[in-house]
Amino acid sequence: MAANAPAAGQPTDPHAPMPRGERIPVQNAENGYFQCWYPIALASEVGPGQVVGREFLNGRVVAFRGQDGVPHVMSAFCRHLGADLALASVVGNELRCVYHHWSYDGAGSCVRTAAGDPPPRNAQLFHFPTAEKYGLLWAFNGTEPLYEVPECGLPESELVVRAKEKETLPVEPYVPFSNSLDLQHLKVVHQLEIVKLPEKLDTGGSMIEYDIEFVAPMMGRGVQHVRMYGANSIIIRQMFMGREVYMMSFGRVLPGGRTVLYNVVATRKSSGKPGEDQMIVQILNGVEQFGDRLIDEDRPVMQTMSFRRDCLSASDTFMAAYLRFIQSSPRTNVACDMIAP
Repeated sequence: MAANAPAAGQPTDPHAPMPRGERIPVQNAENGYFQCWYPIALASEVGPGQVVGREFLNGRVVAFRGQDGVPHVMSAFCRHLGADLALASVVGNELRCVYHHWSYDGAGSCVRTAAGDPPPRNAQLFHFPTAEKYGLLWAFNGTEPLYEVPECGLPESELVVRAKEKETLPVEPYVPFSNSLDLQHLKVVHQLEIVKLPEKLDTGGSMIEYDIEFVAPMMGRGVQHVRMYGANSIIIRQMFMGREVYMMSFGRVLPGGRTVLYNVVATRKSSGKPGEDQMIVQILNGVEQFGDRLIDEDRPVMQTMSFRRDCLSASDTFMAAYLRFIQSSPRTNVACDMIAP
């Protein structure tokens, strides 16, 4: 654990001494990748019998569904001679390599070969803990999840959810998400007027939680309840047009420290009142446009920055607390050998 980092479950004091040093180490196979839930694909991209390949961590994975509809995320290279399993076929609930028809079950174990040879003992793909939520397929970097998939507080069955892949940025996931506690940034780039600062940052091991009151373009005055999970996720709850809405953003780390961002907006389903369905569409459009605007305004900076932390000022106390949280977040390279090309 990094010096001055809070113990898991303890409040983070934003006024504690600020961390010093040149920069947080770039994620790579040597020091490991943050143990987080990462969005791998839109759920709509992977229907029953479909498989897709995606860059992830230091290499490549595949996501597929068998005919039972259960999603799986596994290392992308066949254990026989390394063919890319994004080219594979889904047969029943198994993934069959295109090269020699070695077949893998949902746990990543090779269960048969076309030649009839018994599968070697080490014919096992790395199987990531996998989940489906908010229109996304997720994989946890590790053998067992350290926390639940990020959630907004309401059952998904009660929500109208709209998810999309936004874009790829040449920075690690924690960099764009640090903006939510970068008060100088919120003021000068996004023109937010902070009315009331968070009194404290509650941390629960893998999460930061706080409230902040502001006036923002397009959204007006409001109170945001913010949950930040791991190094790559943020869920914001607030009122908009008289309705509680959720603005979410999640990042998947790619080789070279790049990030794919996914944006999700949600609100409660219609109760059937006249005009409510149309109002929900307007609300989701407005919240989605606000989230897009934030990223659009950040894009020029993110495209060229070299993130550092050795020259923080007095206004950076909340930013410093976030950086301590990131430094104390666990990492692993348990999957790196299996997914690297």
